[in-house]
Amino acid sequence: MLPRSLSNLYHLQYIIYDSTWGSIQSEVDDFLPRDINNLSNLRYVKFPNEYYISSIYGIGKLKSLSELHMFSPRDASGYRFGELENMNDLCKLGINCLESVKDAEEARNAQLCEKRRLTDLILRWSRSRTYSRNIDLHENVLDNLQPPKCLRSLSIFGYMGARFAMWMNNVNPIFNLEEIELRECVKCETLPPFGQLPFLKSLTLYDMSKVKWLETKFNGNDKYHSFPLLEVLHISELKALEDWFEAGVAAEDGCLFPSLIELELIACRKLKELPSLPSKLKSLKIRSTGWKTLNFCSSSNPIPLERLEVIDCPNITSLPLADEIARLAALRYLTIEHCPNLISLGRHREMQITNNCHLILEKIELTVCKELETLPPFGQLPLLKSLKLSHMPKIKWLESKFNGNDKYDAFPLLEVLHIYRLDALEDWFEAGVAAEDGCLFPCLIELKLYSCPKLKELPSLPPKLKRLSISNNIGWTTLNFCSNSNPIPLESLAVFDCPNITSLPLADEIARLAALRYLTIRDCPNLISLGEMQTSNICHLLLNDLEISDPSVFQMEPLRSIASLKKLTIRGNDEVVSFPNEAEQWFLRVSSSLCELEFLRLISLVSLPSSLESLSSLQSLYIYGLYMLRELPNLPSSLKSLSIEGCHPKLFRRYREDGGSDRYKIAHIPHIHFSSKGFERMLFQ
Repeated sequence: MLPRSLSNLYHLQYIIYDSTWGSIQSEVDDFLPRDINNLSNLRYVKFPNEYYISSIYGIGKLKSLSELHMFSPRDASGYRFGELENMNDLCKLGINCLESVKDAEEARNAQLCEKRRLTDLILRWSRSRTYSRNIDLHENVLDNLQPPKCLRSLSIFGYMGARFAMWMNNVNPIFNLEEIELRECVKCETLPPFGQLPFLKSLTLYDMSKVKWLETKFNGNDKYHSFPLLEVLHISELKALEDWFEAGVAAEDGCLFPSLIELELIACRKLKELPSLPSKLKSLKIRSTGWKTLNFCSSSNPIPLERLEVIDCPNITSLPLADEIARLAALRYLTIEHCPNLISLGRHREMQITNNCHLILEKIELTVCKELETLPPFGQLPLLKSLKLSHMPKIKWLESKFNGNDKYDAFPLLEVLHIYRLDALEDWFEAGVAAEDGCLFPCLIELKLYSCPKLKELPSLPPKLKRLSISNNIGWTTLNFCSNSNPIPLESLAVFDCPNITSLPLADEIARLAALRYLTIRDCPNLISLGEMQTSNICHLLLNDLEISDPSVFQMEPLRSIASLKKLTIRGNDEVVSFPNEAEQWFLRVSSSLCELEFLRLISLVSLPSSLESLSSLQSLYIYGLYMLRELPNLPSSLKSLSIEGCHPKLFRRYREDGGSDRYKIAHIPHIHFSSKGFERMLFQ
């Protein structure tokens, strides 16, 4: 609550309530002094919630106010639309709830055109069936909200008129506009002549389902410079938009968006392609459009495009990127997703690295391009750092034969490689092509492989690899570490759902795996070995996190002689009923270091290891989906948190807080959470 005496500071010009001082707890009417409107010299007010300003009674008396971002008129004394009449120092104004304005006269009373300093104006109507029926009222209100010519930014939301205001269809009143945003004006069929505005830099159009053209015939001039200074154009959910111009209207050659830098098109299924991409365009994003291809300029000038995203465009069959690669020297980021009919990225033979073609492409993501059969020679991109490929069932090789060069440095700077569901992927290179020794992924840090059942192993893991994840039926049978004696920088290794894996030679390389901290081995039913440790080897694993599904791996080196472990997760095993004595002994080995322990979805397990009581460093125990577990072993005094979910009802009753027979056994634990939800669902599966 602000002090009541604040309204006596008649010369006060600024009130700023910083949100770092704490949130406002008072009701709106209590927070502000009722007579705060006495501060006629007040120029600027800032509260964490703009609604507090809108709630000022008789706000029209604050004639010096320069910003009013949320004025919500209502039919009550001191809050009506006419309060704005004499607030002529406003520079920024936002008006909500315009559906509450009764008629054109009330709108005219705001005298917006007299506010000679106004540069930013936001007009909002609330979307409701009741108010949207009165189309004439919407149109009359907007007609009488004409701003001054000095306006630079105009936003209109939720307008339900069938046409825009008369002052918007005349270039002169909106001549100086630099930013325009129109949202949810769903009944308007035509747009004002925005293409004629000489200073317009940003145009956003959203959810205007009846608009067919971006620009209509203007004063009989069929050929003109259109959108001369426009830099940013965002168009979304214009479902009826067919073309950029009405039939019979066209921009002069090269004069359509001559200054455009950023173009975003979303959910415009009927929209035709641009005749050619704007000459200064740096960022292009098209999602859910009807485009079939991209039309680059026919000139030989460089294309300044830096970012290209093509998403959910089923009509796209080709993207001539390889054809124009020499001119796309500025392209850094390429994303192509859900283009199921894309069959070509251009003629790959055109994609040559020469002294005159300095490509800087850094990140590529191709997803759900089911008809694409070959990839361009991405391995030749000298600065490529991230490559993600997903759901392309016809791709057989990551790298195809390149201009007859059978041996070369491949992916020289690639750091991140993700490959998901490339069902036909057989090898890293097409037959007859190979990387120079030691030059396949020389800088790779992260490699993720998911569901590539035919893929062969790498000849050796990349020398700088830190994170490796292989999962869901990869064709690999083992891991091939480098044959040299250098340390292996691998920090995280995850292998799960890989039935072909028979061995992971971790024990053989234990002396070189000093960096390994995170290890996951799950659902590898044919795994029989983690390697063999030399009798002279005194190195042991020091893990932060271990996740397994089969407790038998505890008996495989190097896990059997592990020196330290902070977190253990055992999950996803339908067969294990209890832990053997060897596992009990293994828990004792990590008793002084283990802090977190999780047992997840072990649906047949009836008992936990009795050695849990000896885990002197254990602080957190989480149990989920152990439906047959009916009793807990003694738990260590160090335990701070116990959470059990999806448990057997008998276990819940036994340890419940109100009268559980064994509640005293866990009473020393500060934080306890029990839930039997999920047990009944499991019984009926």
